[in-house]
Amino acid sequence: MPDNKQQCKGLLWLLILIGLFNVLDFFFTTDLVVNGTHQEGNPLLRGVMGTAYFPLVKLALIPLSLAFLWGVRRIIVPKYLRLVQFTCGIYIALILYTWVTFYA
Repeated sequence: MPDNKQQCKGLLWLLILIGLFNVLDFFFTTDLVVNGTHQEGNPLLRGVMGTAYFPLVKLALIPLSLAFLWGVRRIIVPKYLRLVQFTCGIYIALILYTWVTFYA
């Protein structure tokens, strides 16, 4: 079983990946939904599409939230590391799906 230091290092990499995938998702969504003819699938973001709030949420609020998770890593690692791993896995699947479906 990995020690807490290794788990924190793993959490850092997961948060960095989620941040990078979030930026990719912002550009994909801007291209496909705001500038294109597709609809946003996320009901939480659907209302801010095409407004000044969309980049604010995707490029400021999400990274701040990831920084917050890093700040409370002593709580996150023992209790929620698997959930962060799951979230990263979902983001990987979403980015791959978007790339293969719309750009390949």
